[in-house]
Amino acid sequence: MKNLLTLIHLSAVCALTPLTLAQTEAPAPAQGENEEIKQGIQAAHINQLFSLRDKKPFDLAVTKARKDGISEQVILEARFLYLIDKEDYKSIAKISEEFEKMLASFDPDTSKVFSTKEDWQSVVEYGKALKALEANNLTDFKKHITEAFWLSPDKADAFSHHITKIRIADAMKKLTLDPVSTTVRQITDDKNISLKAMLGDKDALILRYWSPWNQQADNTFPIVQHIAQLSAKHKISFASILLTPEQQGIDDAKEVIEELGDTFPSIWLADSEKNSLAKKLLISDLPTLIIISKEGKILYNGSPLTDNFWNALKAINPAIKAPVAEQ
Repeated sequence: MKNLLTLIHLSAVCALTPLTLAQTEAPAPAQGENEEIKQGIQAAHINQLFSLRDKKPFDLAVTKARKDGISEQVILEARFLYLIDKEDYKSIAKISEEFEKMLASFDPDTSKVFSTKEDWQSVVEYGKALKALEANNLTDFKKHITEAFWLSPDKADAFSHHITKIRIADAMKKLTLDPVSTTVRQITDDKNISLKAMLGDKDALILRYWSPWNQQADNTFPIVQHIAQLSAKHKISFASILLTPEQQGIDDAKEVIEELGDTFPSIWLADSEKNSLAKKLLISDLPTLIIISKEGKILYNGSPLTDNFWNALKAINPAIKAPVAEQ
C-alpha cells in the first residue's frame, strides 16, 4: 500500500465537514501534493476492495474504485478474493471467464495478488474445473484442476479442498452408523449416549464438530447458533461434539456451555480416541455439520454455509427455510 502519511492526511481531510472545508483558506495544493492525494485516495480504495466482506459496502467500493480510475485488473482480483472468502463457487466459475478475457493483458506490476501470468491462468482453469464439477463431469474436473495445480502449485490448498469434498461425499454414501451401538460420551454427566437416544422421536440429528479454542474466531458461529435454535423448533436433534477427549478441551468447553446457557440448545459430547466417530466421518475442518437420519444414514457432511446443507434440511422438513441472503 502507499505512503502511510498520505493515508493519514487523506483521513483528516475526509473527516472535515463541508462547512469547515469551505471556511478553510489554505492555499491550493501544488502539483506534487495533488498527485500525493490522488495516490492516497487510490490506496484507500484498494484497501477497501481487499478488506470489505459485506455485499453492499463491497459493491459500493467497486463502483467508487472504478470512478476514481482503479485498474479493472485490480478490481477483478478483489472480486475474485471476495468470492473465495464467501465460498461462492458458482460465481467463481463465472468470474473466471473474465480472467480468461483479460489473460493477454495481464500486468504483474499492476497486480495486487498474482505474481505471474501462470497464476492468473490458474484461475481460468480453476473456474473450468468448478463448472465441470457443477455438471458432475469428474473427468473434465480432474483435467482442469490438475492444470490449475500445475500452473500455480502454491494454491494447492484451495484446489485440494474440492477433491477432499468429493472423496468425503463418496465415502458418506457408503457409511451407515448403527443408531443403537454408536455411542458418544456426554460432557455434562460423563455418561455414554447412543445415537438412538439422541434422536428420540425426532426426524434427524445434526452433529456439529467444534472446538472451544476457536470459538471466538469462528465466523460461522451465529449461523450455527441459529441452526441449533431452528432444529429445536422442527423436530431435529442437535448435538455438539469435541474432536478429542482431552480434559483441558472438556474443561474449556464447559465454560463455553455455561456462558451460552439456553441460547444454544444442544447435547454436549466429546469424541473418543478409540473407535473415533470423527475418523469414520472423515472430519477435516471445524466447524463441520453432519446430518444423520433415524436409520443412521449420512445425509450431509460439510460446512453449515452451503445450499446443500439447507437443501438436506428441507428434504427432512419442508417448513425449514435458509436465512435470507444479504442483497
